[in-house]
Amino acid sequence: MTGRPDLPRRLVAEGLGTFCLVFAGTGAVAVNSVAGDPLGGTIALEALAMGPITGASMNPARSLAPAAVAGDFADLWIHMAGPVLGALGGVAIYAFLRDARDSTVAAVPMALTENQEAAR
Repeated sequence: MTGRPDLPRRLVAEGLGTFCLVFAGTGAVAVNSVAGDPLGGTIALEALAMGPITGASMNPARSLAPAAVAGDFADLWIHMAGPVLGALGGVAIYAFLRDARDSTVAAVPMALTENQEAAR
């Protein structure tokens, strides 16, 4: 692999790319937005940034078929593990932020009710 970045850097790039894609997608769906704009922009930026590093796979299935046809499975694990780890991270962070928002929203009416009762 002449001229290609080292394995940890490629693994992190694949994971980070998929993290951003999953996070943008879940965020767009959560705010009832048209998902095309944030997802399309994310994919375009990832292709520009990750293309020279890893080929910007972002999808294990997209890497599996070319590796099978070429018979070259040497670095396939990077394109399998990176996106899976990135997707899990994106979902976990989104769920954490959603739960934090929900608990804050639920706490505000409770605080208002307590203040109204204290004022009586």
